[in-house]
Amino acid sequence: MLMNRALERGLVEFGELESSDVNRIRVTNRAKIPVLVLPGMVLEGAWQDRTATRPFVIPAGYSGPIPVFCVERRRWGGGRRFSRIAGSLDSLMLSKFKAMKAKQEEVWEGIHRRMLRSQIASSTESYRDLLSGREHRMLAERLAERVRLPREANGFVLFLDGKLIALELLPTHEAAAQTFTERLKATAVNLVDLETLHELNRGGAAKKARETDGRAGELRAKLSELLSRTSKGEQELEESEVGNLTKLRSERGDYAEVVVWQGMPLYLYATSKEAVELEEDLNRRYSYLLERYAIDLERHRQNLIQAIEELSILSDRSRDVLTREELIEIIGAMERLHSALRRLERRSEAAGKPIHPERLAEVRRRVIERLVEQVEQVA
Repeated sequence: MLMNRALERGLVEFGELESSDVNRIRVTNRAKIPVLVLPGMVLEGAWQDRTATRPFVIPAGYSGPIPVFCVERRRWGGGRRFSRIAGSLDSLMLSKFKAMKAKQEEVWEGIHRRMLRSQIASSTESYRDLLSGREHRMLAERLAERVRLPREANGFVLFLDGKLIALELLPTHEAAAQTFTERLKATAVNLVDLETLHELNRGGAAKKARETDGRAGELRAKLSELLSRTSKGEQELEESEVGNLTKLRSERGDYAEVVVWQGMPLYLYATSKEAVELEEDLNRRYSYLLERYAIDLERHRQNLIQAIEELSILSDRSRDVLTREELIEIIGAMERLHSALRRLERRSEAAGKPIHPERLAEVRRRVIERLVEQVEQVA
């Protein structure tokens, strides 16, 4: 049984250890059959949202710890149990973490970068909040309407921008369909990234992604090449009571893993070096664009500050001769400038280049004081 269904039926329980370890949680299987836990599925609740680092087969009656990544950096408190599956990591992020043997800090940083790209605010920096963003949700709904897993299929392959990102194979169609639904929703995060990059850079990233349609022959060749390379690469076997995991890694950086239970392969995940390269390329290009964006914001902010100061000097010099209507007009202009300053502040934070807090506080204090003085004069 897949973890999603087992959790819905109350047959499996995920919770914190007594020591509340960031990178380990406890799983208890009360079902009479094994439960398959898939990497990248986001467990919501407990002290922080988590996701499994590798696939596990949880035997009937088993209770013990499993390694996880935390996907919610700024929360450490709450209940002891995880309540539900709240989506999936996007395949681009999951593939890079698997291929590069990611550490916890890199997972948090990857989520943070995605939130900056999408300009989504989250008080706890939870990946779950990223998935619930309006643009992501709307795109995920459109994808669900257009892309369906055929009834005979028990696996799927994802290509982004013409690059092979991930292959997943599961033992049954039902298990594949559940996994496919969650991965497809998370793919919206990658597509929004590509589309936003296209708009910022005026390049062809989104166009290339759309042009992937109809290139079945080329994509099949890439898939065959990937499987050939990983099968010839270095093997690494992890022996475990929660399923033996075989890792395959090619010399060029392709990666695959297979979990085997009682001699039966239950789950395969494969990714190519292209997935890592695409993720790193997105990060580099976004960093450059956001840096340029922040410079523009700083220039506009300085212009605003200068205009506010000029208005303040003007009102000081002309206070005795200004009419009531002129004074009200000045107050309105200053209020509009103050609102514009606040908008720039939010956009700067979204771009990862927040305005210096002391300078901003000083400007805001002076603006508010001046507004109060002017209102008193009008009164």
